[in-house]
Amino acid sequence: MEDIRNYYLMLYILASFVSCSPYNISNMETIDSDKNELYQILYYASLAGSSHNSQPWKLEVYGVDSILVFADVTRNLPVVDPTSRELYISIGAFIENLNSAASCYGYKTDIKINTLPVGSSSPVASIALSKFEEKKEDPILNEIKLRTTLRPPFDTTSIK
Repeated sequence: MEDIRNYYLMLYILASFVSCSPYNISNMETIDSDKNELYQILYYASLAGSSHNSQPWKLEVYGVDSILVFADVTRNLPVVDPTSRELYISIGAFIENLNSAASCYGYKTDIKINTLPVGSSSPVASIALSKFEEKKEDPILNEIKLRTTLRPPFDTTSIK
């Protein structure tokens, strides 16, 4: 019993250190301006809703203007999503949030969606960013941050 308790304590401590990433949104001031904006755009994109909160996307970022989006098939939920449909809808929500956030930061996005067989290791999408204006205030960023899943009981009253 003592060994199990020590094991879980060690996992808790390890998780605490891992979660203290140097790239969290509060440390953005220390990164140069273009990278700062890119990380903020990716932060807003990562707040996208996803099937069972699986967040099934992986990224490769090149410079400050090019992003490849991959399906992380290790996060697929085969029991509830045997065809990976929800996985790809989740990636679409990520890309939509990225597009909205990029626009707020003054970037145009050139998004190319690749048609691939399910489970392919190739990128699902490639995104090129190009700056066209200064950052503008837009309520969409606050809306993205406020998005939540509500799980109250359903109303059982009939719809007439």
